[in-house]
Amino acid sequence: MMAILFFDGPCALCNFTVEQVLKYQKPNLKSRLYFAPLQGKTAKDHLPLNLREEPFVGIVLSLDDKLLVGASAVRKLGIFLRFPFSIFAYCMVGFVYKAILSIRHKFGKVPTNKCKFSSIYEGQILP
Repeated sequence: MMAILFFDGPCALCNFTVEQVLKYQKPNLKSRLYFAPLQGKTAKDHLPLNLREEPFVGIVLSLDDKLLVGASAVRKLGIFLRFPFSIFAYCMVGFVYKAILSIRHKFGKVPTNKCKFSSIYEGQILP
């Protein structure tokens, strides 16, 4: 099982969320979870155009050649997270996710499509 979580690169809330997922991921699954901005080369190589153009429909999780979007992606992401964070992911509902999606840019933007993640996670961050 290998997964890539695609996120809105310039979105500060999205970058913060990725940082938290990195921090609270299950250590035994760390080598199977990767991250890439929707605006990056990895997304261009793996995702159809409609999922990597604005307005974004949300995060995209590529898991074993299957694409999950939005709340479905968050729920599936729960398998990679330690308790109790996995419970939050498993309980994500569509209307809550859509509400967060609609206000995410109010939290600000980062200057580039790649937040400066800790170097200990460098191998998990794709272009």
